[in-house]
Formats: sequence, C-alpha cells, structure tokens
Amino acid sequence: MSPEPDAFWPDCPPNMKLDSVVCAFATVGFSPCLTSELEDGIEKVALYLTNGIVEHAARQETDGTWSSKVGLEEDVAHNTLDALAGGRYGTEFKFLCRPRGQAPNAPPT
Repeated sequence: MSPEPDAFWPDCPPNMKLDSVVCAFATVGFSPCLTSELEDGIEKVALYLTNGIVEHAARQETDGTWSSKVGLEEDVAHNTLDALAGGRYGTEFKFLCRPRGQAPNAPPT
C-alpha cells in the first residue's frame, strides 16, 4: 500500500509501513507517545495497523473523543478507538503526539 499517487508526501519513504508514516508525521511535529489517554495541551493521533502497515489514522479531539475520515465521506466521531478496530483497519495501535496548536508545516501546492 502506498500514498495516493498525486498526494503530497514528505521526504520519507513513500509507503504505508509504520516507520514511513511516523517519519511523515514527524515533519509536522508529531513524535511517538505511549498511550491514547487525553492529556491537556497535547494533540494525539492513533495509527491503526495490520502486520506493520498503517491502515487508518484517527485524531483525538479536545474532549477525548476521536475523529476519523472514512473513505471520501465526512469525518466520523467515535468515543473509542475500538469502535473502528478490526476488519480493514487493523487492531494494533501506535500513538503520536505534539503540543496542541503547534502550527504544522504546510505542504506545497
């Protein structure tokens, strides 16, 4: 699995292996963290994996719920990460975090 052909991809290997996706998130200030627990002032992303391949990502909202993009449709809200776990999204999680409100680098247009 690779990123969409015409999508921006940073200076990281262009595939969906965990190390490559972590590298891509690092370019906008994220680093690995241990848990999904809500922390004041911290923005978190959960990566859903199957056999070391990132299948999906969810963003933690300020109230502790999660938001995901499902296909080309609208974002969906879910109270737990397990709400989308299994099937095509995988059941293993890795977490990334950065200070909330940190301005990400804008990809080129």
